[in-house]
Amino acid sequence: MNKITTFFTTLCALFGFIAISNAQFPEGFETGVPPAGWASFRGTNNLGTAYDWTTSAISNSGSQAAYVRYENVTGGLAEDWLVTPQFTPDASNNLLTFMQRQSYTSNYGSVYTVRVSAASQTNHADFTILNTQTENDFNTVYAMKEIDLSSYEGQTVRLGIHCVSNDSFALMMDSFKVEGTLGL
Repeated sequence: MNKITTFFTTLCALFGFIAISNAQFPEGFETGVPPAGWASFRGTNNLGTAYDWTTSAISNSGSQAAYVRYENVTGGLAEDWLVTPQFTPDASNNLLTFMQRQSYTSNYGSVYTVRVSAASQTNHADFTILNTQTENDFNTVYAMKEIDLSSYEGQTVRLGIHCVSNDSFALMMDSFKVEGTLGL
């Protein structure tokens, strides 16, 4: 009887872990920003203390989206991070998709990157750039962005959105999913 109980407990723990590890997707920010398990923080220079990631009613779906706005700072650029909980891409779930838009048509020189970390959720130096976007890469209407995660299949990772700006730019993101299979 003890072996059966141990076996059943192990199976439940294994399947429970699998369900928990992918529970953060899809994410539509309906419960706030950052949602449970996500992290929001500033860059190493700690500039831009007035506005951090928050919610916006200008959403792609549902009633809210993640939103970060410009700040007028001196001595450098404001940096804002929004980072997912850890998850493990696999052959069936190796494509990050999300909807993105900005508020202004002018190009102020702001940049945001999608980064990956296999080590930490909040250590800036642990993240590697996967994709870079400038204000010229998207506009004031929500559009889908896709990021290939196939080279991270089987690895436990976190994805970070890193915005860099000064007195410009307002970025909205919504409908985060890890799904699909590349090449189909």
